[in-house]
Formats: sequence, C-alpha cells, structure tokens
Amino acid sequence: MRGILGTGANLSTYTYAREYVLRNGIMKDSPLTDLACAMPSGLATVLMINPVDVVRTRLYNQPGKASSSSPSSSSTTKTAPPPPTTTAPAAGGSIQRYNGMMDAFVKIFRDEGVRAFYKGSVSHFLRMGPHFALTFLFFEQMKRVASR
Repeated sequence: MRGILGTGANLSTYTYAREYVLRNGIMKDSPLTDLACAMPSGLATVLMINPVDVVRTRLYNQPGKASSSSPSSSSTTKTAPPPPTTTAPAAGGSIQRYNGMMDAFVKIFRDEGVRAFYKGSVSHFLRMGPHFALTFLFFEQMKRVASR
C-alpha cells in the first residue's frame, strides 16, 4: 500500500507541476525546472505515505504475541491458537493495543487526531525531497541527452 500511494502521489504531482510550469511560461525547460517541480512531488509523497509509516511503526513496536518458537516452549506443544479478535495480553503480560492496520488507523485517529499521522514528517521530507529532486533531475537530463 505504501508503494502505491507514494509512487502515485510522486509521479502525478511531478508531472502536473512540470506541465503547469512549462505551459504557463513560469519557467523554461531546464534542470532548475526539474528541481523546482520535484520538491512538491516529494512533499506530496510524504503527505501520502507518512500515515502508513506511523501506523506500521506503531504495529511493529507494540508488544508481540508469544511465539511457539520461543526457547521456553517444548517440541511437544501444539500449534498456537489463532490470534484473538480483541485486545489480549501479549508476551510478558503487556496489552497489545492494535489488532491490525485498520484498527490502528481508527484508534490513532480517534485518540490522537490527524496530526498524529504526520509525526516525523519534517525529517521524512528532508530525506525524500532531495532524493526526488535528484531522481527527476537525472531522469530529465537523460531524456534530453537521448533526444539529441
């Protein structure tokens, strides 16, 4: 899901921004135009994938369920029962807060609001913005060279 959201936001925003800038004569076709249009695409990407990253991080960091392959389990134990449908104690007696991705989205939104989904988005953009700026700069330069 993260890849679909990120790529869709990134490519569509870059393409639209570049076409808009060139069509309206705001900038001429140049490497500077490529860089200028890539930054909003990096922002759009972060806005789309940061909520998924927050949920995924919360799910990964919550207390886990006891595993049948733990050192304390014997080879004669039966297969563990299916996961419960409600919040249940996890290994070590702590409570597992989320029961999947949709449950985490709903609980985070209900308990913390929309802003919780964008925790860490500034640092995320500081990484993604330059990445996509260089990606699209090199992509457009290769297209220019290939068309000569």
